[in-house]
Amino acid sequence: MDTELFSAEYYQQRLEGMNDREALIVAEVEGRIVGWGVVKLYSDRPGYRHACETSVYVRDVEQGRGYGSKLYGAVIDKARASGYRHLVAKILAVNQESIEFHVRFGFEVVGRQRGIGLLNGVPHDVVIMQRVF
Repeated sequence: MDTELFSAEYYQQRLEGMNDREALIVAEVEGRIVGWGVVKLYSDRPGYRHACETSVYVRDVEQGRGYGSKLYGAVIDKARASGYRHLVAKILAVNQESIEFHVRFGFEVVGRQRGIGLLNGVPHDVVIMQRVF
């Protein structure tokens, strides 16, 4: 749902603000970044301490080469090692390929938020998926 590119300084600040249970995992091949994944708090409320939000992004030109699967494996490993047992992913409902990708990693659709996302002035539904260890 980002609508602009972020600077290196933005990501540096984001990394500095992460706690030891969060991670930004970067996939690099032959000196170029092909994608990244994130494990971040679902909520700062103590009752949600076992839940995290996950995301994986792979550059369009790099898709279909297995980088997303390797990244998600690393994201899941980090989440598990950090004591999370409930992983959440939020996906644009029109992105069926991403939904199917998450299903392959043990996620299931648990909800749909209608019109919650706004891209280029157009509202979009977002599918909520979860994986529980």
